[in-house]
Amino acid sequence: MLRTTSTKTIRHQKLRREFELANKGGKAAQSDFRENFIGSLREEGEGIQERWSVKELFEQFVEDGREAVRFLDPRESGGFHVQESANAVDTSNFANIIGQIAYTGTLLAYESPEFVGDQLVETVQTSFNGEKLPGMGRIGDDVEIVNEAAPYPNATFSEEWVDTPETIKRGLILDVTKEIIYFDRTGLLMQRAGQTGDAIRISKEKRILDCVTGVTTIYRRNGGAAEATYQSDNSVTNTLTDWTSIDTAQQKFNVMTDPNTGEPIALTLKVVLVPKALEITAGRIQTASMVRTATQTAVQQTYNNGNLVKTPYSVVSGQYVRQRTSSDTTWFAGDPKSAFAYMQNWPLQTVQAPDNNEVGFTRDVVVRFKSSERGAPAVKDRRRMLKCT
Repeated sequence: MLRTTSTKTIRHQKLRREFELANKGGKAAQSDFRENFIGSLREEGEGIQERWSVKELFEQFVEDGREAVRFLDPRESGGFHVQESANAVDTSNFANIIGQIAYTGTLLAYESPEFVGDQLVETVQTSFNGEKLPGMGRIGDDVEIVNEAAPYPNATFSEEWVDTPETIKRGLILDVTKEIIYFDRTGLLMQRAGQTGDAIRISKEKRILDCVTGVTTIYRRNGGAAEATYQSDNSVTNTLTDWTSIDTAQQKFNVMTDPNTGEPIALTLKVVLVPKALEITAGRIQTASMVRTATQTAVQQTYNNGNLVKTPYSVVSGQYVRQRTSSDTTWFAGDPKSAFAYMQNWPLQTVQAPDNNEVGFTRDVVVRFKSSERGAPAVKDRRRMLKCT
């Protein structure tokens, strides 16, 4: 009986041919293949599990793959061996391909739009486990009169820095077992990959929001002790109701001064961070096209066409805002990326475990991947953000 070749099988065969050509073409060709493959996987999104088969990929990318799949059946006495011997089954090419698919599944969950933390911090690449962020105190109004032919005075700057917290590594391991391949549980593999990315990102989201909302006390300036992010100079009682709430926040910034010079701090309102309970209210204020003002007698009324808040800003909201602050009414305003940073040693990365590891024998794991990221949020300048309660 002839075996019918499905569209999915043809796709796997085409990928194998492209992979083999890339290997013959050298490092540049291999790099192009990898980038193109990952790009196509990201475009497919959740459709990956419908378009690709773990079992068929194994058959295509392992020598005598169909026979090798048969030996994955526990009922086969011959067994399946991944080891350095004449009878070893080389799964390196399969691991390369399935690793890209697993990484994409992890990344798609990691980059889910429900996470808002990255919108609130400047990502700073660092090779240190905690460091001093150098700053420079402002000069203020110290410009002197220079008489004709007189030398200009030297500008003097006050030394200033912020100590950032130690970075922390977090990660998980994803196993591809005999059962996932033999029973072709591609959906299960993608589900576990997504859970891996989701778990790593949830940890990062919580730590960033704890920093931005002031739950953690990590701001250390000029070698001093850690102090609260929000104090009397950058917090205010201000319920979010209408355009006057935004105005109250802006007026609080208007009277804020630089601690070194006493001069006003130049700041543009860029972000309003709210819990989900205030998201619609914040959006209504942001997009209002007309405001009506009435006297107490309601005899005279003034209509203003257009939004009274002239400064363009974005509204950012996520479920974890309330979860970290335990409040449906507390909100924040300012320029968060100038106030906070994420000190990153490395972003999300996935690496393959070496062959012949112990879990291959004890847990029937054919290939495994470790995903991790390392970093820590930090407060750069607390006066660039305002807490409203």
